[in-house]
Amino acid sequence: MKKGETKMESKGKIDPVTVAVLDNRLASAAAEMANTMIRTSRSPVWNEAHDFCTVIFDKNLRVVAQKDYIPLLAWASPFPMQEIARFAQQKGIKKGDVFIHNDPYTGNNHQPDVNVVKPVFYQGELVFWSVAKGHLSDIGGSGKGALGFDPSSRSVWADGLILPAAKLYERGKLNEALWNVILANVKYAWVVEGDLMCEVGSVNVGERRLIELLDMYGVETVETAIDEILAATEREVREKIRGIPDGVYYGEGRIDHDGVIRDKSIIIRAKVTKEGSDLTIDFSESDAQRPGPLNSTFANTASNASLAVHIVLPGEMKRNSGSMAPIKVIAPKGLVANCESPSPVVGCTVSTAEAIVESVLKALAQAVPEWVMAGSCKILAFHSAGFNPRTKRPFVFGDFFDHAGSGATMGVDGGDEVGSTISSGRGNTPDIEIIELVCPIRMLEFQIVPDRAGAGKWRGGNGMVSRFEVLADGIHTVTQASGLMKESASFGVAGGKPAPPNEAWEIKPDGQKVWRDCNLNFEPEKGSTLGKYLMGGGGWGNPFERPIEKVREDVINEFVSVQKAREDYGVVIDPVTLEVNYQKTAEMRARRG
Repeated sequence: MKKGETKMESKGKIDPVTVAVLDNRLASAAAEMANTMIRTSRSPVWNEAHDFCTVIFDKNLRVVAQKDYIPLLAWASPFPMQEIARFAQQKGIKKGDVFIHNDPYTGNNHQPDVNVVKPVFYQGELVFWSVAKGHLSDIGGSGKGALGFDPSSRSVWADGLILPAAKLYERGKLNEALWNVILANVKYAWVVEGDLMCEVGSVNVGERRLIELLDMYGVETVETAIDEILAATEREVREKIRGIPDGVYYGEGRIDHDGVIRDKSIIIRAKVTKEGSDLTIDFSESDAQRPGPLNSTFANTASNASLAVHIVLPGEMKRNSGSMAPIKVIAPKGLVANCESPSPVVGCTVSTAEAIVESVLKALAQAVPEWVMAGSCKILAFHSAGFNPRTKRPFVFGDFFDHAGSGATMGVDGGDEVGSTISSGRGNTPDIEIIELVCPIRMLEFQIVPDRAGAGKWRGGNGMVSRFEVLADGIHTVTQASGLMKESASFGVAGGKPAPPNEAWEIKPDGQKVWRDCNLNFEPEKGSTLGKYLMGGGGWGNPFERPIEKVREDVINEFVSVQKAREDYGVVIDPVTLEVNYQKTAEMRARRG
């Protein structure tokens, strides 16, 4: 295959209307699978925060449709699917089989994201694979149950239970021995049991919808339409890549530390080579793997590198095998971008994923700054777990009150409360009342705060403050985060300024305030308040070119203070009347350029 050639073959034997109808039907099936997970999950991680994806593969292991609520997972599923299919062929595939897998060293990103996969047969022939991939609230390991993340983990075994590809169901019958092993190795079996069955229900729904589709159109028509869909997607993506000037570009993303070596940050370095309609992203110059759990598997690195490219390319594109074809990812073994077993990896899908995306965005900003979004907020979460004395049940609190501003782009200010780059605006802030019903916490504040966005001709999305009170003792908490240092805060583009870094603290019942680092285990006292300032997005373009009335509007809306309007934008505003002094503003802007 020569560079720039379309890899997905188009047979051209079907009318475009039928192709469009089948494309929508396949997407609808994936969406219904996702709705099944939302409606049947026992965990707020899925039914509120939607930390999962549902995927349909064809018999050739090509992604044909998916519902990716968390876009960092959008290109992660093909890697474990290869291993599951290999195992299935070896052991035999039967109607009614359901496979399970989460092994990060045979294709998965990290253990909490568990793959449940069902082969779909039609008239005795394997035609599709129905897949659900989601972050379980608990996967065992050395952590105390806070979404499976233990920042002190030193090995993949400490990260959690490892499940190589196996049959969870065989010919429709539950593998009770394997089921009992899974539930015996997790701390919150009631939640895990329900959510795994939720995934099984999801892939069963996918199977039913795909069989209905085959009944209506037949195997040949559906397969021909899929060839057309994937070929058309690849052509579209290649055409957009051609708009990037040929060349070699460099960028880097930074993580505060790995939770073990706390005085040394981690750097992900991307070398992006554009040639024709091909992009090669090389992470060979990234830091060596670390002892803590912020190392990345290749699946996680490749998925987030692809996500970064699709953030940059203009317009909305399908996330299928056609959109993946023009992008090649290189990451030699032994690096934080592709670690070797048994290195811990459980934290790779958050802070490491953010750094991977950021490194590629910075590289492409050198080529097409007008296409590139400035850095978005970095996740800062107080994940907690324990026993709720009011409900008499164990609970897991995924602190998804971590959504702040996105980065600005040329012509558009960043969005508010849309979350980190890895969620690309699709992260879902949970319902506060629901969280308070199932978890022993009381939300005190979750709102926009001024002066936490990067200044620019187009301003970054606003930062947020989040505070909640802990209502029980014995609540294990972990801060999962990066961005608490200015070097890792969201970056600006084309002269735009970075946002201020994240901040995290605990106010104890006696009023003492303790600043909390990222990637830290601790146990707050009952009556303590946990709080955080979340950075906003970076700015795009010279802040002194922002229209004066826009700056005044931001001051009136309490997004920007009078002081910052003067310092960052060169706009002088009376603190009482909020009127602009145009003469002093002109002088200041002229003087400071």
